[in-house]
Amino acid sequence: MPKSTTIKYPPGPKYKARPFKLVREFLHDPIKSIQEISDKYGDIAYFKLGRQRIYLLNNPDYIEKVLVYGHRNFTKGKKLQVAKAILGEGLVTSEGELHTRQRRIIQPIFHPKQVSVYGKIVTEFATNMELRWKNGETLDISKEMMQLTLGIICKSVLNYDVASEAEGYGKALTTLINHGKRLKSPLGHVLNKIPILPSVKGAREAKEKLDELVYGLVQQRREAIQSKVKSYDDLLSHLL
Repeated sequence: MPKSTTIKYPPGPKYKARPFKLVREFLHDPIKSIQEISDKYGDIAYFKLGRQRIYLLNNPDYIEKVLVYGHRNFTKGKKLQVAKAILGEGLVTSEGELHTRQRRIIQPIFHPKQVSVYGKIVTEFATNMELRWKNGETLDISKEMMQLTLGIICKSVLNYDVASEAEGYGKALTTLINHGKRLKSPLGHVLNKIPILPSVKGAREAKEKLDELVYGLVQQRREAIQSKVKSYDDLLSHLL
């Protein structure tokens, strides 16, 4: 009879008597939980969240080996695969050769000299946002940050000023983000097939609104390229 092999895992928290204690701690405060595990168990920790096995790397050299040198040995995980229902097969969700090809296409816009140009855009948008705020005013900071981020991304990588429409598109993006979180639940994909549910209907309408923006920009840029009226050096042009 062959000898059974025992897997030796890195150190980490174990709650055999209370298996869901760690899950509750993560749901309550995930950042605090990760910090406490890192402080107690060092550079590599292992633990289970429900049925999922987790390895936590807390050393920059190990993280670099995974993300830079050994990335072909790892997948992005189930949660990002779920995101394909919303994001499609793009740079965020793709893997392997497709991801490598997509990354090479857009790499020029992330050259250090090009990134320095984005700094001016970030400063300009942040300053304009600050000027809109009034002393004593109560604001939804999540909504404000969404509009700020959307405006900066659209201007820096798509060369499109979405400022006047940022609130509407920001709301649509928030709706899709929340819908993505629901898709990760055990019944998420089942419920997503019921179009009359308000959350599903709202998500589809939000996606249509964002698709209208994206495909409209694609069409405008194609027409500009064909007519040679104006040249662009942004993400959209590189993709086209």
